[in-house]
Amino acid sequence: MVEYPRLLKDVKQYLNQKEGFWDIFAGVIAVLHPDTKIHSVDYFEGRTFVTIDKMTSMVFNIYSQNALRLLNSWNPENEDAETNTIDRFLESRQNLRVVTTLPYSVGHREEVESTLWGFNNSRYCSLIAESEASLRHKVEDFLQQTENKEKNKCLSTTY
Repeated sequence: MVEYPRLLKDVKQYLNQKEGFWDIFAGVIAVLHPDTKIHSVDYFEGRTFVTIDKMTSMVFNIYSQNALRLLNSWNPENEDAETNTIDRFLESRQNLRVVTTLPYSVGHREEVESTLWGFNNSRYCSLIAESEASLRHKVEDFLQQTENKEKNKCLSTTY
C-alpha cells in the first residue's frame, strides 16, 4: 500500500509545478466518463500523472482556487442524486483540468455503506477497476498519437 505522507508530498510537489494548469486532483475515479479526453501524461517521482477533462469521485481530492469557485456555483437544493451530486456537477463542467495518477493513488473502504447510494462499498470494486482500465487504455492511445505526431513532425522538418 502507498505510504500516505510520501504520496501527499509527491502530489503536492507535482501540483505546485503545474500551478495554473489544474483544477482538481482526484485520488481515484469511480466511473471514467467514456468521452474523457487526455490533456497530458507526465512522469514525476516514479508516478504517472494524467491530466483529463472529466472526473466522478470525491475520494482524496485536492481543489485549486478555480475549482473552489466552480463548486460555489453548485446548487445543493437540487436533490437529484443521478444528475446533481457534486462530482456529477463537476463532471459536466467544460474546460475542467483534473489530475489523477495511474494507477489510482488511493482506494476506498469496502466494508462500509455508501452514504449516498445506501449499498455496500464493495460494489465500487468493479467500477473502479473498469475506470482504471479505461484510463490506462486512453493513456496508451494518447501516448501513441503523441509519438506519431512527433515522428511526423520530425519527418516534415528533415526535407
